[in-house]
Amino acid sequence: MNAYRLSLCSGFACFIMTSTSIAQGQYTWNHDVAWIDQGWWLGGEGFWQQPVGLTQWQNALAIASEAFDSDGNSEPMVWRVEADGQTSALPMPSFDSLEIELKHIRDDAAGNLWALANGIGMDLGENKGLSSEWMQLKWSENVGSEPEVTWLSFGSPFQSVLGWAEPTTTSNSAGLAVGYVLDPCCFHKEMPALALMDESGGTQSGFGTGGTLIVDLSDSSVSDTLGIDNGLNRHEVGGYYNCAAAGPNGSWYAAGAYSNAYHYELLLAKHLANGELDPEFGTEGWVHLNLSPGQNHSAKSIAVQEGTIAVILEHETTDELAAGWNQITFDFNGAPLSMQTLEFDESWSSNGLLYLPNADVVGIGTNPNEGMQGTYLIDVFSNDLSNIQLTTDEAWDSQWLHALGVYHEGWERLVAVGQWENGASDRPLLATRWSASISQTVFESSAVSQNISMPFPNPAVAGGLLNVPDIAEATGNNHWSLVDQTGRVIALEWLESSKQICLPATLSPGHYFLVHASRTRHWQLMIH
Repeated sequence: MNAYRLSLCSGFACFIMTSTSIAQGQYTWNHDVAWIDQGWWLGGEGFWQQPVGLTQWQNALAIASEAFDSDGNSEPMVWRVEADGQTSALPMPSFDSLEIELKHIRDDAAGNLWALANGIGMDLGENKGLSSEWMQLKWSENVGSEPEVTWLSFGSPFQSVLGWAEPTTTSNSAGLAVGYVLDPCCFHKEMPALALMDESGGTQSGFGTGGTLIVDLSDSSVSDTLGIDNGLNRHEVGGYYNCAAAGPNGSWYAAGAYSNAYHYELLLAKHLANGELDPEFGTEGWVHLNLSPGQNHSAKSIAVQEGTIAVILEHETTDELAAGWNQITFDFNGAPLSMQTLEFDESWSSNGLLYLPNADVVGIGTNPNEGMQGTYLIDVFSNDLSNIQLTTDEAWDSQWLHALGVYHEGWERLVAVGQWENGASDRPLLATRWSASISQTVFESSAVSQNISMPFPNPAVAGGLLNVPDIAEATGNNHWSLVDQTGRVIALEWLESSKQICLPATLSPGHYFLVHASRTRHWQLMIH
């Protein structure tokens, strides 16, 4: 496992791989082998299960799972697990020609359990096609009763909820739901959508229009990394929000993907307390980064801590984005600070975030090739992605996949729930838990020592700005040349205080070379 960090600060990029270090931590985790069957809980046999959400519910644990029977039919399930392992499956509503797709689960102060889901239907009538609406399910303390169901539509035939953000302790809202809406006038165009919810399950006034908001990313003031400008047809630009986090003064940071009909790339936006995009953040309220040209990449999770935003990536494995945990950090103005990678093999999955008792946020991911010992906690706000492997004393055979985590305050235990792959036709849920003890060496990081610099963004756009590394020699020489593939110098640029080059607007698409005056640094640069 290798960890490295790409710093994107003060308008330039430098790639820093730190040496091996041990970060000081507060907790170490001890496998609770006294729980249930030598420390393990098993549920949902006979189905292909995958957990989508965990939460403490009163003094129990609630688990939401997308499940499929042997015929491939969707059978979403919500479980209540008591401290002693006693388990009950909560009743789910049933609808004709409607599939429920669970996305998130949470509890509230009144003891209710809420699930966010999509109600996906097939219309076989005159206007036949697929439809989807956001839905909420609410179970009271009586777990034997069917949940109350409420619906939320943005006016499109198809809208999909993807994530949820908890509010700050001073907020009077229940939280923020995020996802996307398909533009009714052009069904392939995705538009990010948000809904600020109150404690009763309704939308909260003062945010957007009656508590809901749709974002049109085809704002002509924001140019695209592939050179798409104001003249582009609005139907070619879209995106979605996959996750969000509460910010200062009632604001929200939402992250997901920006789409320009070529690929998905990372999107981060800031919404003020009234729902409007913050014009002081990024460009007109949002930022998008093309981190791996031509390949899909988006936000998986987001966290905010002490003036820094960490966005965890979901991506295809490429030369630019290695297999493993990848994240970008930003400041509160939307400027990228660093890109960090903790490398694993191709089977790795970055699964989400959880909060520890000291309010620190950590990531959780799984490396199935390490069997039942392949679950890691990652300190997302450390400089070197410090991490710890959650080991188990009594390991079951085969692999544990897609593990999610939650710290259960009532149990005083860290609980992880994943999918157990044991070679059978079904894949049930498998859970275990750990108790905490004080330690001075909790999180570890493995890395190599090396320093490399690079220009950013690459590919770049003719007429656009290119951030260059600050490698001026003792003489102060920070002179760069742009050279074509024949060796002909296209442009010269002297940099005295700025760390940006304005590329000629007349450049033709293709490959060029950026060469430093010292001839000790040169890079291939692609122009779209």
